[in-house]
Amino acid sequence: MDFTCKGKPILPTKTALNELSEINVNLNEVPEILEKGFEVRKRKKNITERGIQ
Repeated sequence: MDFTCKGKPILPTKTALNELSEINVNLNEVPEILEKGFEVRKRKKNITERGIQ
C-alpha cells in the first residue's frame, strides 16, 4: 500500500509502527491525523485544541 500526506510518502520506522500499535492506531489513519491533528484533551464548550507531535 502507498501511504502519503500532502503528496509525500509516509515511511514509518519499526519503532513508529510499534508506538502506533500501542495506541491502537493503524497506518491508514496517519495521513488524517497529520492533516487534522488529534484531540489532546477535553476543553470547555466552543474551545478546540488539536495537537501534532
